[in-house]
Amino acid sequence: MEKEQQQAEQVCTTPAPPGGPIQLKTSQNLRALAGALLQRHGCLVEPGRLTLPPGSTRTPYQPSWPSKTRWYDIVLPDQYQLLEAYAPRRDSSILFWLPEELEAKRSQP
Repeated sequence: MEKEQQQAEQVCTTPAPPGGPIQLKTSQNLRALAGALLQRHGCLVEPGRLTLPPGSTRTPYQPSWPSKTRWYDIVLPDQYQLLEAYAPRRDSSILFWLPEELEAKRSQP
């Protein structure tokens, strides 16, 4: 199990897998507002799949609680940040992000 996790971490710390962009499986009906926000940041939104723009990074994140869910920090080329919860049993990802209004306030001095 630990060896499997180490392999997953090694694969995911690269900016993009060899031969293509980072693709995540999502729910079939990604909400319109979420899809529009992700498209503004350069993501390709398709039913059941989200493709991150070239230059995006996906780095393993170790939560402080035990979980079978795998967590990743995602940074898009424009420095917009997401948190991904990947559920291996469902082979699907759930994304979390700050609303743009809060993100703008956070970046102000």
